[in-house]
Amino acid sequence: MKKKQSQLITDEILYQMGVYFPPGIPDSESFSRNTDFLEGNRIISLKRESTYKAMLPKLNMHSFLNLSFPMVDYYSESHYGNIIKVIGKFIQAKLCKIKNEDSLATQGIPFLCDLAGIYKDKLSFSFPSPEEHGGAEIAAATLKTSHILRVELIGPEKIEFYGGIGSTSKRKMGFYHMRRNPDYNIGIANVIDFLAHMSVCNCLYSIISEDISPLISNIFSKELDELNVNINDHALYTPIIRFLNDKEAIPLEFLFKRSNRQDGHLPPYYYSPDYTLYPKLVHLFYQVADVFQDVQNEFQHRESLHKKIATAYITKKNIPLSIQKAMDSSGFHDYFGYVEYDEDVDLDAVGKIEKEYKAINKQYFSGSRFMDVTLRFRKLGKHKASGLYYPSIHNLCVDIQTPSSFIHEHFHMLDEQLGDLSLEVDFDTIVKTYKAAFLKEMENFDPAVTKKLNSSSKYNLKYFFRRAEIFARCGEIYFNRILKVKSSLLEPTLTYAYPESEELNRLIEKYYEQLLNELSSSAVLKRAV
Repeated sequence: MKKKQSQLITDEILYQMGVYFPPGIPDSESFSRNTDFLEGNRIISLKRESTYKAMLPKLNMHSFLNLSFPMVDYYSESHYGNIIKVIGKFIQAKLCKIKNEDSLATQGIPFLCDLAGIYKDKLSFSFPSPEEHGGAEIAAATLKTSHILRVELIGPEKIEFYGGIGSTSKRKMGFYHMRRNPDYNIGIANVIDFLAHMSVCNCLYSIISEDISPLISNIFSKELDELNVNINDHALYTPIIRFLNDKEAIPLEFLFKRSNRQDGHLPPYYYSPDYTLYPKLVHLFYQVADVFQDVQNEFQHRESLHKKIATAYITKKNIPLSIQKAMDSSGFHDYFGYVEYDEDVDLDAVGKIEKEYKAINKQYFSGSRFMDVTLRFRKLGKHKASGLYYPSIHNLCVDIQTPSSFIHEHFHMLDEQLGDLSLEVDFDTIVKTYKAAFLKEMENFDPAVTKKLNSSSKYNLKYFFRRAEIFARCGEIYFNRILKVKSSLLEPTLTYAYPESEELNRLIEKYYEQLLNELSSSAVLKRAV
């Protein structure tokens, strides 16, 4: 985890933030008292949810990021064809809809020009009639469709080809002619495939030109570093290096190759994407899309919490006097701003839970206190959950029948309270390694479990792959598997959600050990501000 420059903060500022350290902690474990206000500005709260709200609108502008891409191994290029196929299906569906409305000329051209983006001045699109255009006649006879798209690259050398919209013909790409005129050849190619490749380049250029987030920027920076190391071995990567380093657009000419036969009868170029260059670009695009979907999933999750009918975060009325007294005198008040117990709670059991939490907090969380967070022990049956954390209203809810969910929700709280740590660059490698390990083990899951994970149910892959959820589960792995903590507050269920991986364990140990060390020295709190 990178160390970030920051200024020390006084206890007064921490008080306003709602973050406390109990009295009696040695100076070496708490903030230095020789601090000043940050440029005279009084900080009264942390910025919560700003990361998601700032990133999502910018990424939402790129419609291709919203597509449902297959989950893949980050370290494999085997997903290249699948990504292009998903984008191609989206484009074809749009064009087929326009075709069925008989509006290719009036709606198809504007759609394609918009799709071209930065390349629109370098491309010419047309839908020629087979009855009026010789090239379209050959393409229609070859592809067995009357809806022909002609694409031309505008430049010093003529590059053009034809393709069909919605064509089911299995004809291969190549040069075709009519028998009656063998000297007039045209290039026929998969136009949908071309438009998909072009869209990847266009989308990446648009994203790299914007200042969206360090997480996105890090994807491009890491790729550039790797390419610079291997530049002597892969000269064809030069266009990507220029793209990443100088923000230059990838030339579309790399989608074409020069014909071997230069006899004047064949077009000089034919469509053939460079399969050294473009898998790299598609891999970059997928990583950005994956981050976008992570952000979108978390944002939607937080929004849905506010719309729930059940009110686990609202204090009950008519709480019995004995329960109210226990709430008022609870030892949890040393760490949370408000505490609520359900009327059916076992007060003796809660007392034991208090002692366990106090010991765990002192040993691992440096006695940190979050006084703007509410702790509630409630029945969560309506929510079908053993615990919940509401980020926007800072409510940590634990089901009275499953106190073992406490540590999981506590890590959710830390994630959000300390500035959405799960969205930081430092956590990105754990996210990728967790997903890869999960998907690898998924191959041997019980079919019923696999079916549920691939369904639209609440606890599907989309749920488990939320970055915030990975942060909390990896926190559990750190406590349970690495530190071997035994506590009523920790007992991971759904074992398949905690994949076994030596590499994952190594990354978790390094990250969370440093996180808790920084929590002890208050560095995390300073960074969150």
